[in-house]
Amino acid sequence: MKIIHTFDDVSIEHEGTLIICDIDDTLFRYERNLNYFYKNLKHSFPELTEAELTKHSSDIYATYVKNRKPSPTDYDGFIRMMCKVLETKGKLIFVTSRNECSTEYTKLEFKSIGICYTYFNVYYTNNEISKGQFIQDKLDMDGVEHLIMIDDQTTNLKSVKQHCPNAECYRFVYRTNE
Repeated sequence: MKIIHTFDDVSIEHEGTLIICDIDDTLFRYERNLNYFYKNLKHSFPELTEAELTKHSSDIYATYVKNRKPSPTDYDGFIRMMCKVLETKGKLIFVTSRNECSTEYTKLEFKSIGICYTYFNVYYTNNEISKGQFIQDKLDMDGVEHLIMIDDQTTNLKSVKQHCPNAECYRFVYRTNE
């Protein structure tokens, strides 16, 4: 797994590569992320179970993002990567842990950072199965010889590696301008 801070660091060397990209904290970000709400709930309500913490923090985060505009993590790098995907006859799709009920505001988020949602296939796992399991069970991988996964969460990348051992995984770590 390679750690990257820009999409320019994604190495697309083969024609027809499928790139699967996460959305939250990878394509765009908010001032506060899901982990912020999780930690605050855990601190304020230590009696909550892990499942309750996950559900409540996800609900709070969903409300938070619906009321704010995201910022792109690396707009210029994303556009350059997209050009490379097109040059190499590849494909870029998004797989997110979000629920399908968030589709409409996800479209608005894409629009707010200048990216056309309808140009891409966007898949929602509904936080029900791991991204690796989702890719294995739900996506047609016939003919895919080269797979790249970009995500900010190590657990998602590990699950992709578990289900797709030949996948090249990149952990996107947002870096603020110092």
